[in-house]
Amino acid sequence: MRRKTTHFLTASFVLVQTMWMNQMGAGAIKEIGVIYMSGMSKQIAAHFGTTIELRLSQVESLVDAVSPARKRDYSAMRLELAYYARSKGFEYLAFYTDEGDFQIIYGPKVVPEVPQALHRSVMGGKDNVSAGQDEHGERVVLIGVPAAYDIGEGRKSAALVAGLPADYLDDALAVNVDSSMVDYSIIRTDGTVIMQNADVAKSNYFDKADWEDEYVSRLRESMENGEDYSGEIKADGKRWNLYCTALPASEWHLLLHMPYSTLDRTVERLANRWSFCSVSGCMLVLGALLLVFAGYYRLTRKQMYELNKAYQSAEKERHTAERASRAKSEFLSNMSHDIRTPMNGIMGMTMVAMNSLDDAVRIRLCLKRISVSSRHLLGLINDMLDMAKIENGGFSLNMEPLSLREVMHNIMTVIQPQVQEKNQKFNIYVQNIQYENVCTDRVRLSQILLNIIGNCVKFTPKDGMIQVFLSEELSPRGNAYTRSCLHIKDNGVGMTQEFQEKIFEAFTREDNERVEKNEGAGMGMAITKYIVDAMGGMIRVQSEPGAGSDFYITIDMEKVPQQDQELLLPQRDVLVIDDDEMSCQAAESTLRSIGLRAECMQDMEAALKRLEECRSSGESPIVLIDWDIQGQDGIQEVSKIRGRFGKQLTLILLSDGDWDELEEKAVQAGVDGFVAKPLFRSGLYYGLRTFAETKPQELENTQEDDMDFTGRRILFAEDNDLNWEIGEAMLSELGLELDRAENGKICLEKFEQSDAGWYDLILMDLRMPVMTGYEAAAAIRALTRDDAAEIPIIAVSADAFEDDRKKSAACGMNAHTVKPYDLMELIQLMNQHMHR
Repeated sequence: MRRKTTHFLTASFVLVQTMWMNQMGAGAIKEIGVIYMSGMSKQIAAHFGTTIELRLSQVESLVDAVSPARKRDYSAMRLELAYYARSKGFEYLAFYTDEGDFQIIYGPKVVPEVPQALHRSVMGGKDNVSAGQDEHGERVVLIGVPAAYDIGEGRKSAALVAGLPADYLDDALAVNVDSSMVDYSIIRTDGTVIMQNADVAKSNYFDKADWEDEYVSRLRESMENGEDYSGEIKADGKRWNLYCTALPASEWHLLLHMPYSTLDRTVERLANRWSFCSVSGCMLVLGALLLVFAGYYRLTRKQMYELNKAYQSAEKERHTAERASRAKSEFLSNMSHDIRTPMNGIMGMTMVAMNSLDDAVRIRLCLKRISVSSRHLLGLINDMLDMAKIENGGFSLNMEPLSLREVMHNIMTVIQPQVQEKNQKFNIYVQNIQYENVCTDRVRLSQILLNIIGNCVKFTPKDGMIQVFLSEELSPRGNAYTRSCLHIKDNGVGMTQEFQEKIFEAFTREDNERVEKNEGAGMGMAITKYIVDAMGGMIRVQSEPGAGSDFYITIDMEKVPQQDQELLLPQRDVLVIDDDEMSCQAAESTLRSIGLRAECMQDMEAALKRLEECRSSGESPIVLIDWDIQGQDGIQEVSKIRGRFGKQLTLILLSDGDWDELEEKAVQAGVDGFVAKPLFRSGLYYGLRTFAETKPQELENTQEDDMDFTGRRILFAEDNDLNWEIGEAMLSELGLELDRAENGKICLEKFEQSDAGWYDLILMDLRMPVMTGYEAAAAIRALTRDDAAEIPIIAVSADAFEDDRKKSAACGMNAHTVKPYDLMELIQLMNQHMHR
């Protein structure tokens, strides 16, 4: 009897111990699981909220970019809005009126599911996110931002509404949601389901029959009060952890359900294992029971360790997301480093223009530089709005044909005000560039150069030097590509070896007294590295403290097809006068590549002696003289040469400034022409073509004969206001009467409505809205009136490639000339075609 009692007590003790340990283990696992799931739920909800806020900010940026306050043509405003909206991935855009109507800019017809919510929000001046359905029955996410645009007939819009497919939110949520572990739903306060990943066909979330009324009422109350809700629910015989939070700028709520099934199975397995241990323990002595208990204890600790490790991993991911969010905020609030370059150009040129209101030429120059800087600033703003795409691997390049000459000239224009402010010497050297026209991302390439050169200017003291060397090599990607090599160096403060290793990391700046006065967010070089990598290029830096820095960049760029026009001039002697040895060498090499015999002089006295020798031998070389020669004004030196040698020499001014700024003084001094630095083959070819093909006396006679076009009428198709002003100012002085057409369609209409023979010639820009120059020229030639086939049409465009010329001819144009305007070439073409 005593033995039976002992066995019974031992078995009871083991069973109680087993149940107690099982309950303790299950409770601990449940507690850790709740913490883990709650943290993960908050992280997912935060990411989803950030996605919605990003899209709201992008629609707001549309309103900022195309301001309702700026007066413009209604069609042009719609086109501009559509362009920016499509670039950000919106598939629908419309104006929303006070009456609750939509005026569609592009995309299918959409009807909001809750019109009252959208109307109530935008009429209250608030941003709004709501849902709608398009004409195909597909759900669309509508994002509305208050905006009062003029939409015709004296009406104004209440808001600008952009649309995204509902799948976009699914994709955004899927980044952080493991569908095998989490079910989610997006609902309105009344329970209407916007979207869900669970395969459940129901339109209202609260239609679940077996959910407890208490749970439903608590959830409704939290949603109506705008409070977060978390709790445990039971449905379909399963237990779930629920987390509910309100989404910003909408009447939507995000619900995440995480099942306890995995944890339940773990606890169940432990219970079964302990049941087996308890049965075995009845047949073992107390020592064996102690050993089993020790094994259970070790096993429990291991499982606790694994769960704790999983929890720590989740916490690490949460902290990473929080750091990324803080990094974004810091990036957006500290972008002075990257936007200072164009902002300085805009502010500085605005002040110069305000102080020169009586100088039209200087104001035009300032406006031109402001335009260049503004375009770059807009590119930077777009980059900031694209940061979410970059982080998610959605970064893309906008590949387009461009001219390296134009890019480098714009860089020089933007950087010059900062360089002049610090009295620094800034030069760009072009070394044997055969392929000037390439295909790449214009904004990103300019951003690379401005970020690096802007840093060089910033960290180089007054009277310092910044040099840019541009060359090319054979590309390993094949004959269709060329490798552009950039070497940018300065003699500034330099960098330590330690800092060089982390210069391309985000928010990194060297922390010492040499650079502490230079502000910046520390993102410029990180963005530069990302862009270079995206282009398939390479960037590296070499530097020493106090010895300056050298940046090396190589990028393989696709050659523009059919750009193999032979840039060759008749052999003429050219004398280059420039005190910069590298500039002389680069100019001499480039001049020889276009067929000219070049000779360089770095000393003014030596150049004058050489010109005396040329006069004695009867030679008349073309003279290229730098505008700043040995610290002297190059224009004054031109005046001395002209006074000494008369008009037998052709004198061309080389300058890294703008011709508008120098023109008046240069012409008075006797300058015949102007070539902008840096010296590319095409720039020298087009700048010298008129003078190389015509002797000085012939040129003078040609100018005298052809400068008077009094009474001639020209129809000038040009959509750009600044280009029209420049063309009108140049051509009006020749006695021409100009009639402007703002696009190709207006040009066609004006020609149709005019009497036969009213216009003597048409100047046609190629890239215009509504109807391009190509289309307009072809339409004019197709008219049945007598003068439609005879009137001369000359293309005036920045498109300078050989295939552009062929396309112009195919559309019926008589000639093709390029921008910026070469007045002498334009005069010759007009004289040739109007006097036939």
